[in-house]
Amino acid sequence: MTAAAILLLAEERKLSLEDKLSKFVPDFPNGGKITVEELLTHYSGLGDASAQPDYNEWSRFPQTTAALVERAKKIPRQSEPGTTYFYSNSNYHILAFLIEKVSGQNYGDFLEQKILSRPE
Repeated sequence: MTAAAILLLAEERKLSLEDKLSKFVPDFPNGGKITVEELLTHYSGLGDASAQPDYNEWSRFPQTTAALVERAKKIPRQSEPGTTYFYSNSNYHILAFLIEKVSGQNYGDFLEQKILSRPE
């Protein structure tokens, strides 16, 4: 659903798959080299914040998409952006944040309104 939401925002020209992560998160390490498309396809080079030893304890408490992005900033890179496929939940944590930032809506509300609701 996150990918569908990003593609919908791209179709609406609210973002581009070629946009750099730094456009949305200026202080993200290597953000000027990572594209939205690389986040979607797991070619961003980002490590997986969900695979860190303390993640299970940390994730037991409510988190925001901004907190997930802050956590992803601290995880060591797996590779240079665009070079290697590496499945990382951090990519989709960041994409959820982008959805909120670009749409101005809460992630769940955006999905409910734009993806899940059926026209009557």
